[in-house]
Parts: sequence; C-alpha cells; structure tokens
Amino acid sequence: MKNILVMIFLFICFISSAQKLEGQFLIDSILIEIPKLKPDSSKVKLLNELSFTYQNVDPKLGLAYSKQALILSKKINWNDGIAEAYRVTAVNLSVTSNYKNALNNCFTALTFTKNKKIISNIYRNIGLIHTYQNNFPLALKYGNLSLKLCEELDDYQGQAAVLSNIGIIYFDLNQFEKAIIFYEKARKINSKLKNFTYLVNNLGNLGHCYTALKDYDKGLKLYNESIEIAKLQNNKYSVATNLGAIGQLYFTLNQFENVLKYTYQALKINEELGNENSIAFNLGVIGDTYLEKAKIESNKNLKNEYLKKAFENLNKTLQLKKKLGVIKEIAADYSQISIAQELSGDFKSALISERFSKIYKDSVFNEENKETIKNIQDKREIELRDKEIKINLISLQSKEKQKWFLLSGMLLLAIIGSLLFYQNKNREKTNKKLQSLNTNLDQANKTKIKLLSILNHDLRSPVNSFIHYIQFQKENPNVLDAETKSRIENESLLSAKNLLQSMEDILLWSKDQMENFNPVLKNTSVETVFEDTKKHFSAEKNTTLLFENPENITLVTDENFLKTIIRNLTANAIKASNYSAIQPKKNNLEITWKSWQIDNKIYLSITDNGLGANLSTFNNLFIENSNENNKSGLGFHLIRDLAKAINCEVSVSSKISEGTTIILKL
Repeated sequence: MKNILVMIFLFICFISSAQKLEGQFLIDSILIEIPKLKPDSSKVKLLNELSFTYQNVDPKLGLAYSKQALILSKKINWNDGIAEAYRVTAVNLSVTSNYKNALNNCFTALTFTKNKKIISNIYRNIGLIHTYQNNFPLALKYGNLSLKLCEELDDYQGQAAVLSNIGIIYFDLNQFEKAIIFYEKARKINSKLKNFTYLVNNLGNLGHCYTALKDYDKGLKLYNESIEIAKLQNNKYSVATNLGAIGQLYFTLNQFENVLKYTYQALKINEELGNENSIAFNLGVIGDTYLEKAKIESNKNLKNEYLKKAFENLNKTLQLKKKLGVIKEIAADYSQISIAQELSGDFKSALISERFSKIYKDSVFNEENKETIKNIQDKREIELRDKEIKINLISLQSKEKQKWFLLSGMLLLAIIGSLLFYQNKNREKTNKKLQSLNTNLDQANKTKIKLLSILNHDLRSPVNSFIHYIQFQKENPNVLDAETKSRIENESLLSAKNLLQSMEDILLWSKDQMENFNPVLKNTSVETVFEDTKKHFSAEKNTTLLFENPENITLVTDENFLKTIIRNLTANAIKASNYSAIQPKKNNLEITWKSWQIDNKIYLSITDNGLGANLSTFNNLFIENSNENNKSGLGFHLIRDLAKAINCEVSVSSKISEGTTIILKL
C-alpha cells in the first residue's frame, strides 16, 4: 500500500515556468487575459499554461485548452508552441492514468523542438510516466537527462522537480533517509521560489518518509501543512492525496475509525476527479481496514459485515490495479482477498487467491532490478569522474605524430573527394547542355518537316488548277469559245491573286514558326476563316462551297493553325470526290461548312456529298504512329498535329456513296 501512495503524489510533479500566481488564482487571471490577446505566440503560451494548471483542478478542461493551443500553434507555424501543447496534453493524460497516450504525446513533442528548456520538461514528464508504471530504470534515465539540462540552463525550478522525482524512487526502494535528502533539496528550492504548487508535493512526500520511519507526529504535521496550502490553491488532487496519506498513517496506528474517516473523504474527491490510480489506493486502504476490523471483531454478524465490505473493496481495487498494470499491488491485494475468504470459511477460493498472489509476487522486481536502478542513479556521478580522468590521460599521452598523420590523411582524402565531386558536377552540367542541344535540334527538324508539309498542301491545289487550265488551253485551243475562254482567264487571274495572298500569309507564319512551332492564341472570327477558305477555293469548278455561321461565332485559338486545318480538310474533300473541273460528272460536289456552339464548346463541321470512304482511311487523323500511305495521309498527319496543338478534337463519320462529315470540337 505504501508504494501506490507514493505514486499518487507524482500526479502534480510536472513542472513548467515559474509562476507568481498558482492554482485557481492563476486560472482566473489567465481566463481574463486570453480574450484580450491576438491569435499569436503569446496566446499559445497562455493556453498551454492554463492547460498545465488545470491538471490539478479538471484535467478534461486541461485537455481542451491544450487542444486549442495545438491548433493555434500549427496555424501560426510555431514549433515550440506545438511541442509544449503536446507536452501539457501528456500531463493531463497522466493525471487520468492514460499512460500510453501520454508517452506518445511526449515523444511527438520531442520531434517539434530544439529548445533545451522544453526538452528538459519533456524528459522529466517521460520519467514520471515511467515511475507511475514502476519502470524505475527508465524513470531514472529520463530524470537524469532532464536534470543535466536543468543544470546547464540554471533552471532551479526544474532541478527541484527532478530532485523530488528521484526522492520518490528512493522512497519506493525503502531508502527513506536518502529520499528525505532529495525531498529537502527540492523543498528548499520551491520555498525560495515561492512555488507553492510543488511545495505541497514536497511536504506530502516528506510526510511519507517520516511516517515510514515511524515518526508519526511529524508525518501528520507535514500532511496537514500540505493540505492547508493545497486548499488555498483549490488543488483537489493534493488535498485528496494527503487525506489518503493521513488515513494510511492511522492504519499503521490501528486507529481504524480515523482511517475510514479520512480515506472516504479522499475517495469522494478522487471519484469526482476520475483519478483511477488514487481511487484504487483508497479502495485498498478501506478494504484492508475492514479486514483488520473483522479479525478483531467478536460479534459474528458484525464480523461478516466487515468481511463483506473488505472483500467488496479489495475486489474493486484489484480490478482497477489490473487495468493500470500495478503488478506489485495486485499481488498484495490477492493476498488480502485470500485472508478475507479464509476468515469467511471459503477455503477453496482462499487457496486460489493465494496462488495468484504468489504468481504476481514472482514477477515483481527482484534484487537484481534494484541494483540496476542504483547503478543508473550513480551513473551520472561516475560520468563526471570519467570525464576528469580522460582529460588527465589526454594531457599525458604522447601521440602527436600519429594525430598529425591522421589529420593529414583526412585532409588529403577531403581534397581528392572535393576534386571528384567538382569533376562529377561539371560532367553533369555538360551532359545536360548536350541533351538540351539534341532536344532543340530534334524539335527544329520536326518543325521544318511540319512547315514543309503545310506549304506542300496549301499550295498544291491552286497550282494544280492552273496546270489543268493551261494544259487544256494548249492542247485544245479551239474547243473553248471566246466567252468561256475569257471566263476561265478571269477565274485563273482571281485564283492567282488568292494564291499569292495565301502564300504571303503562309510565308509570314512560317517565318515565325521556324523559331517556335507553337500556337499564338487570340480572338478569331469564324466568319474571317470561312471567307479565307472561300477565296482560296474560288477557282474550283463543279464544286459548291457553302458556309453557315448564323451565330457569328468568335473563338480563342491560333487563326493560322485553324485556317490550315480547314483548307486541308476542304482540299481533301474535293480530291476524294474524284470530280474534275474539266470533265464533271452529272451531279456537282457540294461541300458545306457549319459552325455552332453548345455549352461553351464551339463546333465546326465539313460535310460533302461525295463518294465516302471506310473509317480506316482516316486513321492518320487519330493514330500518331500510323504509317498508312493514302492520298490524304500526309494531309491528315498535318491536320492531326495542328489540331492537337490548339486542343481541337476531331471526329469522322462517313458512308460509302453518301459522303463524309468531319467535326472539329474546340
């Protein structure tokens, strides 16, 4: 029972910055100041301080304020504030015996800060959590890490907290005189700093020590002093803990009525606070008290009533301690339950409980564990002595030549490594330049091919028309009458002028595209594009070109790219029809261009009443690596590449002997 009493006093051992106000007074003052502050680091500090202070009043509220501090710290990207928010979250979780999550929050906090003060506090918190779980080696390890940082920073308050924690560990090892030394050092620092929150803790721990040394009057006096200060601060945890300690003291003196009086007071407060560790301790004391009363009671009815209450309370504390994993106390509770069952005449159950007690006792720390703990505590002093010995040894050693040889070798290796690194970097730069040049050359070559394709297809159709007219006139000069001859000459002249205009447009565009084959987007009138197409094919005979643009649509695209696409599609439609300007068939070819808009998408379509074709004929419009060789193959390649450049989707529908429709979606 003594061990768990000491563990309870750890709940208020966490430390933060020095404070002039404490307890409820500090809480009230912070609550007044917080609404006045902007959402910055100052507000984060107050929220974290408020969360820390609430550990001894209402840990649920403490967790709520640490959550606010964490959210604000992340919002303003302040890592020290984030680390401190995780730390005070761990403090409040520890008070409610949620040790696993408390440790997780501590280790998370370490990843956000390089501030030695905060790291020292986190180490101290980790040490305390391991103390709660009776893992004293780790508790001392992190306690010493914290103490070392506190000494570097001249953090006297932090030193007091760690000294108090180490005193608790020695108390649990039954080294009471040594525990008093650490407690007194901590008490003197806290008294000087007027840090009453931790002074309450020191007084209670000293009360434990003097009670263990059977100086009951001094122990009782220290407990009462601690309670008075805790009440002034509204520190309910410390009040409950000291009341429970007084009850334990009276148990030692066999004053059972006083035991029940003070312990029930403590239990009521701990149940309000949800402090499972302290509740388990209080229930255990009450159960042990009723068991002792049953042992000396001669009245059978009263004896049975005491045994019933003893078993009820001992079973409750056993279940709680199993949940908390306090192995040593579990063994003691099984032993007490066995005695109660034996006094009740239930010998079979008593034997089973005693066996369980023995099993748990076998797993409790043995002398080897205690020796390990002692070695860890002494490790710090040994390290200091070792440092002095090493300094003396270094001054006596005569290995200067070896040292300089080693330094020279390291310097040489560093120079060689630097040269290799420099050479490698230069090689990487050269390779990148060569790769860039190769890419540019390849792009230039592709651009040249595309431009030649454009010139080839946009100029071939008008030139072919001239050749047909001239050749027909040369071979059959008498076939044409004067009127027809005059009409053909006028149309040829008009076609030549349109061809000249198209050549000028294409050559100007080609000059610009030789630098960079990329579209230049601007507002483009569909009517302008249609007019250009109409002029370009004005010399075509037996071909009716219709253009429908009822909405007078304007779109954002590269005008030259779009003109080239439309010219090539129109030329392909004329060529694919197999009509001839000299020998027309019965029916004229009719080609219709339309424009319309649906849901912010603009559509252009060309429809002819020609011969139609299989859809495979149009593969080059869609398949980049297609190698099909048909009459319009290269033209379709060109249309495909230009359409892709201006984000134009192309779709085709065609029926044999009925005609073809191609739709452009921009």
